[in-house]
Amino acid sequence: MDQSTVSNAAAPKALGVPRGCIEFFAELLSARLGLQPGADGDDEYVARLGGRIHRVGSSQYSLVVRGCGNFDVYIPSHSFLSHEHIYIAQAVGCYYLHHPQSVSDVMLVSRHVANRVTWEAGVFAEAFLVPEAALRTMMTRYRGSICDIASAFDVPILVIKRRIGQIGLMAA
Repeated sequence: MDQSTVSNAAAPKALGVPRGCIEFFAELLSARLGLQPGADGDDEYVARLGGRIHRVGSSQYSLVVRGCGNFDVYIPSHSFLSHEHIYIAQAVGCYYLHHPQSVSDVMLVSRHVANRVTWEAGVFAEAFLVPEAALRTMMTRYRGSICDIASAFDVPILVIKRRIGQIGLMAA
């Protein structure tokens, strides 16, 4: 990426909205895209949104947005598949929640920053990949087994534990 692109790029800005608003939007987008729990279609849904996924050894950025419907997600090539789903969903969340209003603006999201923007993207990712209705179904199907539910959604166990706590479900 050339230096002028980097120096003229916008930084993502946090929305500052409640968790529930982000979760509602994420679940709505997940349903609209027809995502199924644990389905291995990250490249497909990202492409439908206008993005590309790059599995790289290292990258300073996790997301580069070049405009509306034009973005690149960079994920570590050494990551576990369950973590890869989260990285990609976080990038999609950042794209939808934090891209500047001007659709031609370039936005760079650094890989090594923890702030309200990354928190909002994380909330989005978890609700996007583990919608409440699907989680309730899996809780019944797998009798509350966190490991089985995480496997069904193909996300880390910690994600399932957080979603169960946020929604107020009890696990076996």
